[in-house]
Amino acid sequence: KNNMIVYKYRSINKNSILDMLSRSFYTPLPSELNDPFDCFTHLYDSDGVYGTLVDDYYVVAFSVDKGSILLWSHYGDSHKGICLGFLLDGEDFIIENRELENNIYRYENNVYKIPITKVEYQIGNIITNPDPENSDPSEEYSFLYNKSNQWAYEKEYRLIIKKSNITNKHIYYPAERLVSISFGVNICHSYRDQIVDLINNIYGKSIRIYQMERATDRYELVSKRI
Repeated sequence: KNNMIVYKYRSINKNSILDMLSRSFYTPLPSELNDPFDCFTHLYDSDGVYGTLVDDYYVVAFSVDKGSILLWSHYGDSHKGICLGFLLDGEDFIIENRELENNIYRYENNVYKIPITKVEYQIGNIITNPDPENSDPSEEYSFLYNKSNQWAYEKEYRLIIKKSNITNKHIYYPAERLVSISFGVNICHSYRDQIVDLINNIYGKSIRIYQMERATDRYELVSKRI
């Protein structure tokens, strides 16, 4: 079975360029995301059940679709941005942060392996965090991986990292895990070529570079190797 590639859409700006230079990306809290119900759940206390946003975890979102017109529009700067492809190790994302706790994440060959989880999309009611005294412990964190089905087009996979485990709100990845970069339909080609030169200098020429283009006979995006 081949290892899966997951994709992260980015605008091209100072922050995204610095992230590529440092082989890292920012890890937002749920309160920083664009879905007001992300990581929102019902919890139990002595007075019963109450709704709350759980803001104790960093959430790093990816997609398995690099050709989504909507994702390019919403997260790729209206098709002027980029889409980075990362190679997983089985079902794990590989990161190099040194401050992570060994007893939580698997540590092998100087890197950490963090499980990446497919988001489930729900119709109707918000996921309720089970009563910890009367439920399967594996269900305790299910609200972290469930969203409204209105987001299903994103085909999202996500990393969840405890806030206490990251010191500077960035995670760092080995250079060989970035395997592709795709440029949006509307990117300025001279600007694109400067970024390609930058990427080749940092990562070498092993990364596959693509230009997204309009299909001529249907409402789809196609990728062309450049």
